[in-house]
Amino acid sequence: MAEPLVVIDCVVFVQSLISEAGPATRCVELFEQSKFSIAVSRDILSEIRDVLSRSSLRQSYPRLTDERVDRLIDVLLYRGKLFRQVRRHYEYARDPYDEAYLNLAIEARADFFDHSRQRPA
Repeated sequence: MAEPLVVIDCVVFVQSLISEAGPATRCVELFEQSKFSIAVSRDILSEIRDVLSRSSLRQSYPRLTDERVDRLIDVLLYRGKLFRQVRRHYEYARDPYDEAYLNLAIEARADFFDHSRQRPA
């Protein structure tokens, strides 16, 4: 049986790197153990890197280092399923950042979609 394919919002990755424990950290651990696969796109990887590089977050959370961010991106590229071209299936004017996640979920035919309403600072 194939691993479930999941699209995960950037906030989950932020939470997983700023906390030693918790649901987001456990989610990334399960992904690294091949319990499921994460669908990613260039846009989403770019947003993850951008958000995790923000000085406001870095000042508030010393666990958020270049090394940890690079490792996360490497794991997503190595173990995740990269969709190089994601068509625009859906327009989401209310929150254009979420549009990339929705379109990826549709393009990937994801089994699960985790979306946080809270946007990173």
